[in-house]
Amino acid sequence: MTDQSGGEVVEERLMSRARTIGSFGATTVLSGGISVLSIPLIVLLTNSHAWGSIALGQAVGSSVGVLAMFGWGITGPAGIAMMHRSAHAAAYWDSIVARGLLFLPALVITSVVTWLLVPTEQLASTVCAVAMAFGGLSGSWYAVGRKRPDRLFLLDTVPRVGGTIVGIAALWLGGSLVAFGLLQLAGSFIAFLLITRWALPGFRRPEGTVRGFRRTLTVIAEQRHGVAVAVAIASYYPIVLAIVAGFAPTYLPLYALIEKVLRFATMAMQPVFQFFQATVPTRRGRDLRRAIKNSLLVILALAVVCWLGFSILLPVASGLLTAGQVKVPLLVAINLGAYMAGVVIMNFMSSVALVAVSRVRSVGRGSLIGSVLGLAVVLLLAILGDGRDISWGFVATAVLILGYQFVVLAQALPRTVAEVDEGADPEVVH
Repeated sequence: MTDQSGGEVVEERLMSRARTIGSFGATTVLSGGISVLSIPLIVLLTNSHAWGSIALGQAVGSSVGVLAMFGWGITGPAGIAMMHRSAHAAAYWDSIVARGLLFLPALVITSVVTWLLVPTEQLASTVCAVAMAFGGLSGSWYAVGRKRPDRLFLLDTVPRVGGTIVGIAALWLGGSLVAFGLLQLAGSFIAFLLITRWALPGFRRPEGTVRGFRRTLTVIAEQRHGVAVAVAIASYYPIVLAIVAGFAPTYLPLYALIEKVLRFATMAMQPVFQFFQATVPTRRGRDLRRAIKNSLLVILALAVVCWLGFSILLPVASGLLTAGQVKVPLLVAINLGAYMAGVVIMNFMSSVALVAVSRVRSVGRGSLIGSVLGLAVVLLLAILGDGRDISWGFVATAVLILGYQFVVLAQALPRTVAEVDEGADPEVVH
Protein backbone atom coordinates (compact mmCIF):
# COMPACT_ATOMS: atom_id res chain seq x y z
CA MET A 1 0.00 0.00 0.00
CA THR A 2 2.82 2.36 0.95
CA ASP A 3 4.83 1.46 -2.14
CA GLN A 4 1.83 2.03 -4.35
CA SER A 5 1.12 5.36 -2.68
CA GLY A 6 4.75 6.39 -3.04
CA GLY A 7 4.72 5.42 -6.69
CA GLU A 8 1.60 7.46 -7.25
CA VAL A 9 3.22 10.49 -5.62
CA VAL A 10 6.30 10.17 -7.84
CA GLU A 11 4.12 9.73 -10.91
CA GLU A 12 2.05 12.78 -9.99
CA ARG A 13 5.20 14.87 -9.53
CA LEU A 14 6.54 13.76 -12.90
CA MET A 15 3.22 14.53 -14.55
CA SER A 16 3.11 17.96 -12.89
CA ARG A 17 6.59 18.79 -14.12
CA ALA A 18 5.77 17.55 -17.61
CA ARG A 19 2.65 19.72 -17.69
CA THR A 20 4.62 22.78 -16.57
CA ILE A 21 7.35 22.22 -19.17
CA GLY A 22 4.69 21.56 -21.81
CA SER A 23 2.92 24.78 -20.89
CA PHE A 24 6.14 26.75 -21.24
CA GLY A 25 6.68 24.89 -24.52
CA ALA A 26 3.41 26.20 -25.93
CA THR A 27 4.94 29.69 -25.97
CA THR A 28 8.05 28.45 -27.77
CA VAL A 29 6.08 26.47 -30.37
CA LEU A 30 3.67 29.29 -31.16
CA SER A 31 6.32 32.05 -31.28
CA GLY A 32 8.82 29.97 -33.27
CA GLY A 33 6.19 28.63 -35.65
CA ILE A 34 4.80 32.05 -36.53
CA SER A 35 8.33 33.46 -36.91
CA VAL A 36 9.21 30.77 -39.44
CA LEU A 37 5.91 30.94 -41.33
CA SER A 38 5.99 34.73 -41.57
CA ILE A 39 9.13 34.63 -43.75
CA PRO A 40 7.63 33.05 -46.90
CA LEU A 41 4.33 34.87 -46.37
CA ILE A 42 5.94 38.33 -46.30
CA VAL A 43 8.10 37.45 -49.32
CA LEU A 44 5.02 36.24 -51.20
CA LEU A 45 2.94 39.31 -50.31
CA THR A 46 5.74 41.81 -51.04
CA ASN A 47 9.10 40.80 -52.51
CA SER A 48 12.40 39.35 -51.35
CA HIS A 49 14.16 42.74 -51.24
CA ALA A 50 11.46 44.25 -49.04
CA TRP A 51 11.57 41.22 -46.73
CA GLY A 52 15.37 41.51 -46.55
CA SER A 53 15.08 45.10 -45.32
CA ILE A 54 12.38 44.16 -42.80
CA ALA A 55 14.45 41.22 -41.55
CA LEU A 56 17.50 43.45 -41.14
CA GLY A 57 15.47 45.99 -39.17
CA GLN A 58 14.05 43.27 -36.95
CA ALA A 59 17.54 41.93 -36.32
CA VAL A 60 18.75 45.39 -35.25
CA GLY A 61 15.72 45.86 -33.01
CA SER A 62 16.14 42.44 -31.40
CA SER A 63 19.80 43.10 -30.65
CA VAL A 64 19.10 46.50 -29.09
CA GLY A 65 16.15 44.98 -27.23
CA VAL A 66 18.56 42.58 -25.51
CA LEU A 67 20.48 45.59 -24.19
CA ALA A 68 17.26 47.32 -23.09
CA MET A 69 16.20 44.18 -21.22
CA PHE A 70 19.53 44.68 -19.39
CA GLY A 71 19.96 41.24 -17.90
CA TRP A 72 16.51 40.80 -16.41
CA GLY A 73 15.85 38.04 -18.95
CA ILE A 74 18.89 36.14 -17.62
CA THR A 75 18.77 36.60 -13.85
CA GLY A 76 15.25 37.97 -13.41
CA PRO A 77 13.24 34.70 -13.35
CA ALA A 78 15.45 33.06 -10.71
CA GLY A 79 15.52 36.31 -8.74
CA ILE A 80 11.72 36.44 -8.61
CA ALA A 81 11.53 32.75 -7.69
CA MET A 82 13.88 33.36 -4.74
CA MET A 83 11.94 36.34 -3.37
CA HIS A 84 9.04 36.35 -0.97
CA ARG A 85 5.75 36.88 -2.78
CA SER A 86 5.30 40.27 -1.08
CA ALA A 87 8.44 41.61 -2.84
CA HIS A 88 7.44 40.61 -6.37
CA ALA A 89 5.49 43.73 -7.32
CA ALA A 90 8.22 46.08 -6.09
CA ALA A 91 10.88 44.13 -8.01
CA TYR A 92 8.82 44.34 -11.19
CA TRP A 93 8.22 48.06 -10.73
CA ASP A 94 11.94 48.70 -10.20
CA SER A 95 12.73 46.83 -13.41
CA ILE A 96 10.20 48.89 -15.38
CA VAL A 97 11.61 52.17 -14.08
CA ALA A 98 15.21 51.13 -14.77
CA ARG A 99 14.53 49.67 -18.20
CA GLY A 100 12.32 52.59 -19.13
CA LEU A 101 15.31 54.86 -18.57
CA LEU A 102 17.40 52.65 -20.87
CA PHE A 103 14.65 52.19 -23.42
CA LEU A 104 14.51 55.79 -24.64
CA PRO A 105 18.10 55.90 -25.93
CA ALA A 106 17.63 52.34 -27.22
CA LEU A 107 14.77 53.54 -29.43
CA VAL A 108 16.90 56.33 -30.85
CA ILE A 109 19.79 53.95 -31.57
CA THR A 110 17.43 51.40 -33.15
CA SER A 111 15.77 53.97 -35.40
CA VAL A 112 18.97 55.66 -36.57
CA VAL A 113 20.94 52.45 -37.18
CA THR A 114 18.07 50.79 -39.05
CA TRP A 115 17.39 53.84 -41.21
CA LEU A 116 21.05 54.04 -42.22
CA LEU A 117 21.53 50.31 -42.84
CA VAL A 118 18.50 49.16 -44.82
CA PRO A 119 18.63 49.69 -48.60
CA THR A 120 14.86 49.97 -49.13
CA GLU A 121 11.64 50.41 -47.10
CA GLN A 122 13.40 52.59 -44.50
CA LEU A 123 10.24 53.69 -42.70
CA ALA A 124 8.68 50.22 -42.54
CA SER A 125 11.96 48.62 -41.46
CA THR A 126 12.42 51.23 -38.74
CA VAL A 127 8.91 50.65 -37.38
CA CYS A 128 9.52 46.88 -37.37
CA ALA A 129 12.86 47.44 -35.62
CA VAL A 130 11.17 49.52 -32.91
CA ALA A 131 8.55 46.77 -32.49
CA MET A 132 11.33 44.24 -31.87
CA ALA A 133 13.24 46.60 -29.58
CA PHE A 134 10.10 46.94 -27.49
CA GLY A 135 10.89 43.44 -26.27
CA GLY A 136 13.33 45.15 -23.92
CA LEU A 137 10.34 46.14 -21.78
CA SER A 138 8.83 42.65 -21.88
CA GLY A 139 7.61 41.17 -18.61
CA SER A 140 7.93 37.57 -19.80
CA TRP A 141 10.76 36.95 -17.32
CA TYR A 142 8.40 37.86 -14.47
CA ALA A 143 5.84 35.24 -15.53
CA VAL A 144 8.59 32.62 -15.74
CA GLY A 145 9.85 33.48 -12.25
CA ARG A 146 6.31 33.22 -10.89
CA LYS A 147 6.02 29.77 -12.50
CA ARG A 148 2.97 30.87 -14.46
CA PRO A 149 3.31 29.55 -18.01
CA ASP A 150 -0.40 30.18 -18.50
CA ARG A 151 0.07 33.93 -17.89
CA LEU A 152 3.19 33.93 -20.07
CA PHE A 153 1.22 32.40 -22.91
CA LEU A 154 -2.02 34.39 -22.61
CA LEU A 155 -0.69 37.78 -21.54
CA ASP A 156 2.61 37.93 -23.47
CA THR A 157 2.82 35.38 -26.27
CA VAL A 158 -0.70 35.63 -27.67
CA PRO A 159 -0.72 39.45 -28.05
CA ARG A 160 2.73 39.46 -29.67
CA VAL A 161 1.92 36.66 -32.07
CA GLY A 162 -1.49 38.19 -32.65
CA GLY A 163 0.14 41.42 -33.76
CA THR A 164 2.21 39.54 -36.34
CA ILE A 165 -0.78 37.54 -37.61
CA VAL A 166 -2.98 40.62 -37.95
CA GLY A 167 -0.08 42.42 -39.64
CA ILE A 168 0.26 39.66 -42.23
CA ALA A 169 -3.52 39.75 -42.75
CA ALA A 170 -3.24 43.49 -43.36
CA LEU A 171 -0.58 42.86 -46.01
CA TRP A 172 -2.83 40.27 -47.66
CA LEU A 173 -5.65 42.83 -47.76
CA GLY A 174 -3.38 45.35 -49.49
CA GLY A 175 -1.95 47.16 -46.49
CA SER A 176 1.57 48.53 -46.38
CA LEU A 177 4.65 47.20 -44.61
CA VAL A 178 4.44 50.22 -42.32
CA ALA A 179 1.01 49.00 -41.18
CA PHE A 180 2.50 45.55 -40.61
CA GLY A 181 5.19 47.05 -38.38
CA LEU A 182 2.69 49.19 -36.47
CA LEU A 183 0.50 46.16 -35.78
CA GLN A 184 3.51 44.24 -34.50
CA LEU A 185 4.33 47.18 -32.25
CA ALA A 186 0.73 47.27 -31.03
CA GLY A 187 0.93 43.57 -30.13
CA SER A 188 4.11 44.15 -28.12
CA PHE A 189 2.60 47.15 -26.35
CA ILE A 190 -0.58 45.27 -25.45
CA ALA A 191 1.53 42.39 -24.09
CA PHE A 192 3.46 44.85 -21.93
CA LEU A 193 0.25 46.37 -20.57
CA LEU A 194 -1.30 42.98 -19.78
CA ILE A 195 1.72 41.63 -17.94
CA THR A 196 2.10 44.91 -16.05
CA ARG A 197 -1.59 44.93 -15.11
CA TRP A 198 -1.16 41.44 -13.65
CA ALA A 199 2.10 42.25 -11.84
CA LEU A 200 0.87 45.66 -10.60
CA PRO A 201 -2.89 45.51 -9.94
CA GLY A 202 -4.40 48.82 -10.93
CA PHE A 203 -1.00 49.94 -12.26
CA ARG A 204 -0.31 51.27 -8.76
CA ARG A 205 3.20 51.89 -7.51
CA PRO A 206 3.99 49.34 -4.76
CA GLU A 207 5.61 50.24 -1.47
CA GLY A 208 9.35 49.79 -1.14
CA THR A 209 10.18 50.73 -4.74
CA VAL A 210 13.03 52.93 -5.93
CA ARG A 211 12.66 56.69 -5.84
CA GLY A 212 14.86 59.20 -7.58
CA PHE A 213 17.30 59.10 -10.45
CA ARG A 214 20.29 58.07 -8.35
CA ARG A 215 18.55 55.05 -6.86
CA THR A 216 17.40 54.02 -10.34
CA LEU A 217 21.01 54.06 -11.50
CA THR A 218 21.85 51.81 -8.54
CA VAL A 219 19.24 49.29 -9.68
CA ILE A 220 20.69 49.39 -13.19
CA ALA A 221 24.21 48.86 -11.81
CA GLU A 222 23.02 45.80 -9.88
CA GLN A 223 22.02 44.20 -13.18
CA ARG A 224 25.38 44.70 -14.90
CA HIS A 225 26.35 41.07 -14.45
CA GLY A 226 23.21 39.79 -16.12
CA VAL A 227 23.59 42.16 -19.04
CA ALA A 228 27.20 41.02 -19.45
CA VAL A 229 25.87 37.55 -20.21
CA ALA A 230 23.30 38.94 -22.64
CA VAL A 231 25.93 41.00 -24.46
CA ALA A 232 28.34 38.05 -24.63
CA ILE A 233 25.62 35.83 -26.09
CA ALA A 234 24.37 38.45 -28.54
CA SER A 235 27.83 39.44 -29.83
CA TYR A 236 29.68 36.10 -29.91
CA TYR A 237 28.34 34.66 -33.14
CA PRO A 238 28.32 37.92 -35.16
CA ILE A 239 32.02 38.34 -34.29
CA VAL A 240 32.67 34.75 -35.36
CA LEU A 241 30.97 35.42 -38.68
CA ALA A 242 33.06 38.55 -39.14
CA ILE A 243 36.22 36.50 -38.53
CA VAL A 244 35.06 33.83 -40.98
CA ALA A 245 34.24 36.48 -43.60
CA GLY A 246 37.69 38.00 -43.21
CA PHE A 247 39.86 34.87 -43.16
CA ALA A 248 37.78 32.00 -44.57
CA PRO A 249 35.07 33.59 -46.73
CA THR A 250 34.25 30.38 -48.59
CA TYR A 251 32.99 28.95 -45.29
CA LEU A 252 30.75 31.94 -44.50
CA PRO A 253 27.52 30.32 -45.83
CA LEU A 254 28.28 27.25 -43.71
CA TYR A 255 28.68 29.12 -40.42
CA ALA A 256 25.81 31.51 -41.22
CA LEU A 257 23.55 28.51 -41.70
CA ILE A 258 24.80 26.91 -38.49
CA GLU A 259 23.98 30.12 -36.59
CA LYS A 260 20.33 29.85 -37.67
CA VAL A 261 20.13 26.17 -36.72
CA LEU A 262 21.76 26.86 -33.33
CA ARG A 263 19.28 29.63 -32.63
CA PHE A 264 16.26 27.42 -33.31
CA ALA A 265 17.77 24.52 -31.33
CA THR A 266 18.38 26.81 -28.35
CA MET A 267 14.82 28.12 -28.60
CA ALA A 268 13.55 24.53 -28.49
CA MET A 269 15.36 24.02 -25.16
CA GLN A 270 13.84 27.15 -23.60
CA PRO A 271 10.87 25.46 -21.83
CA VAL A 272 13.24 23.24 -19.85
CA PHE A 273 15.31 26.24 -18.69
CA GLN A 274 12.15 28.16 -17.79
CA PHE A 275 10.94 25.28 -15.64
CA PHE A 276 14.21 25.12 -13.71
CA GLN A 277 14.34 28.93 -13.39
CA ALA A 278 10.93 28.83 -11.73
CA THR A 279 11.55 25.88 -9.40
CA VAL A 280 15.20 25.38 -8.40
CA PRO A 281 15.88 28.84 -6.84
CA THR A 282 12.86 28.48 -4.53
CA ARG A 283 14.73 25.85 -2.48
CA ARG A 284 17.03 26.55 0.45
CA GLY A 285 19.89 24.76 2.19
CA ARG A 286 20.21 21.04 1.56
CA ASP A 287 17.07 21.06 -0.58
CA LEU A 288 18.73 23.59 -2.88
CA ARG A 289 21.86 21.46 -3.19
CA ARG A 290 19.73 18.42 -4.00
CA ALA A 291 17.65 20.37 -6.52
CA ILE A 292 20.74 21.72 -8.31
CA LYS A 293 22.37 18.29 -8.48
CA ASN A 294 19.22 16.56 -9.74
CA SER A 295 18.44 19.21 -12.33
CA LEU A 296 22.08 19.27 -13.43
CA LEU A 297 21.91 15.53 -14.09
CA VAL A 298 18.87 16.13 -16.30
CA ILE A 299 20.67 18.95 -18.12
CA LEU A 300 23.79 16.81 -18.66
CA ALA A 301 21.68 14.00 -20.11
CA LEU A 302 19.89 16.50 -22.35
CA ALA A 303 23.25 17.93 -23.43
CA VAL A 304 24.48 14.50 -24.52
CA VAL A 305 21.30 13.97 -26.53
CA CYS A 306 21.77 17.41 -28.14
CA TRP A 307 25.39 16.59 -28.99
CA LEU A 308 24.46 13.36 -30.73
CA GLY A 309 21.35 14.74 -32.38
CA PHE A 310 23.01 17.93 -33.58
CA SER A 311 26.04 16.03 -34.94
CA ILE A 312 23.82 13.64 -36.88
CA LEU A 313 21.07 15.98 -38.02
CA LEU A 314 23.10 19.09 -38.89
CA PRO A 315 24.40 17.68 -42.21
CA VAL A 316 20.87 16.51 -43.05
CA ALA A 317 19.32 19.86 -42.14
CA SER A 318 21.90 21.78 -44.15
CA GLY A 319 21.13 19.69 -47.22
CA LEU A 320 17.38 20.24 -46.89
CA LEU A 321 17.57 23.97 -46.12
CA THR A 322 20.04 24.80 -48.92
CA ALA A 323 19.07 22.16 -51.51
CA GLY A 324 22.49 20.58 -51.08
CA GLN A 325 24.44 23.80 -51.77
CA VAL A 326 25.96 23.97 -48.29
CA LYS A 327 27.58 20.80 -46.94
CA VAL A 328 28.67 20.34 -43.33
CA PRO A 329 31.94 18.37 -42.85
CA LEU A 330 31.71 15.60 -40.24
CA LEU A 331 34.32 17.20 -37.95
CA VAL A 332 32.45 20.51 -37.99
CA ALA A 333 29.17 18.75 -37.20
CA ILE A 334 30.70 16.91 -34.23
CA ASN A 335 32.39 20.04 -32.85
CA LEU A 336 29.28 22.19 -33.25
CA GLY A 337 27.26 19.41 -31.62
CA ALA A 338 29.64 19.61 -28.66
CA TYR A 339 29.21 23.40 -28.60
CA MET A 340 25.42 23.00 -28.64
CA ALA A 341 25.70 20.64 -25.67
CA GLY A 342 27.87 23.23 -23.95
CA VAL A 343 25.31 25.96 -24.60
CA VAL A 344 22.62 23.84 -22.91
CA ILE A 345 24.76 23.46 -19.78
CA MET A 346 25.95 27.09 -19.84
CA ASN A 347 22.38 28.39 -20.00
CA PHE A 348 21.43 26.30 -16.98
CA MET A 349 24.47 27.43 -15.02
CA SER A 350 23.99 31.12 -15.92
CA SER A 351 20.25 31.45 -15.41
CA VAL A 352 19.60 28.87 -12.69
CA ALA A 353 22.43 27.33 -10.66
CA LEU A 354 24.75 30.30 -10.12
CA VAL A 355 21.87 32.71 -9.51
CA ALA A 356 20.38 30.31 -6.94
CA VAL A 357 23.65 30.33 -4.96
CA SER A 358 23.93 34.14 -5.21
CA ARG A 359 26.88 34.20 -7.62
CA VAL A 360 25.42 36.60 -10.19
CA ARG A 361 28.72 38.46 -10.46
CA SER A 362 30.43 35.26 -11.59
CA VAL A 363 27.76 34.73 -14.24
CA GLY A 364 28.76 37.88 -16.11
CA ARG A 365 32.48 37.51 -15.47
CA GLY A 366 32.64 33.92 -16.68
CA SER A 367 30.68 34.64 -19.86
CA LEU A 368 32.82 37.63 -20.80
CA ILE A 369 36.18 36.01 -20.02
CA GLY A 370 35.26 32.75 -21.76
CA SER A 371 33.82 34.50 -24.82
CA VAL A 372 36.83 36.80 -25.26
CA LEU A 373 39.35 33.95 -24.90
CA GLY A 374 37.23 31.71 -27.10
CA LEU A 375 37.06 34.36 -29.83
CA ALA A 376 40.85 34.68 -29.62
CA VAL A 377 41.11 30.93 -30.28
CA VAL A 378 38.68 31.25 -33.21
CA LEU A 379 40.77 34.06 -34.69
CA LEU A 380 44.01 32.12 -34.24
CA LEU A 381 42.55 29.02 -35.90
CA ALA A 382 41.15 31.11 -38.76
CA ILE A 383 44.59 32.60 -39.39
CA LEU A 384 46.58 29.37 -39.07
CA GLY A 385 44.12 26.79 -40.38
CA ASP A 386 41.08 26.58 -42.63
CA GLY A 387 37.35 26.99 -42.10
CA ARG A 388 36.91 23.53 -40.63
CA ASP A 389 39.44 24.22 -37.87
CA ILE A 390 37.38 27.23 -36.72
CA SER A 391 34.86 24.81 -35.24
CA TRP A 392 37.43 23.90 -32.56
CA GLY A 393 37.19 27.50 -31.37
CA PHE A 394 33.54 26.89 -30.43
CA VAL A 395 34.59 23.87 -28.36
CA ALA A 396 37.30 25.94 -26.65
CA THR A 397 34.76 28.68 -25.79
CA ALA A 398 32.37 26.20 -24.18
CA VAL A 399 35.16 24.50 -22.21
CA LEU A 400 36.49 27.82 -20.88
CA ILE A 401 33.11 29.14 -19.76
CA LEU A 402 31.94 25.84 -18.28
CA GLY A 403 35.23 25.29 -16.47
CA TYR A 404 34.89 28.66 -14.75
CA GLN A 405 31.22 28.12 -13.94
CA PHE A 406 31.69 24.70 -12.37
CA VAL A 407 34.59 25.91 -10.22
CA VAL A 408 32.44 28.78 -8.91
CA LEU A 409 29.46 26.49 -8.25
CA ALA A 410 31.63 23.93 -6.44
CA GLN A 411 32.97 26.67 -4.16
CA ALA A 412 29.64 28.43 -3.57
CA LEU A 413 27.26 25.53 -2.98
CA PRO A 414 28.67 24.23 0.34
CA ARG A 415 28.86 27.78 1.70
CA THR A 416 25.27 28.53 0.72
CA VAL A 417 24.03 25.37 2.40
CA ALA A 418 26.04 26.15 5.56
CA GLU A 419 24.60 29.68 5.75
CA VAL A 420 21.04 28.35 5.69
CA ASP A 421 21.83 25.60 8.21
CA GLU A 422 23.23 28.25 10.56
CA GLY A 423 20.11 30.37 10.20
CA ALA A 424 21.55 33.08 7.93
CA ASP A 425 19.56 34.00 4.88
CA PRO A 426 21.79 33.99 1.78
CA GLU A 427 21.90 37.03 -0.45
CA VAL A 428 18.75 37.38 -2.50
CA VAL A 429 19.10 38.54 -6.07
CA HIS A 430 16.96 41.52 -6.96
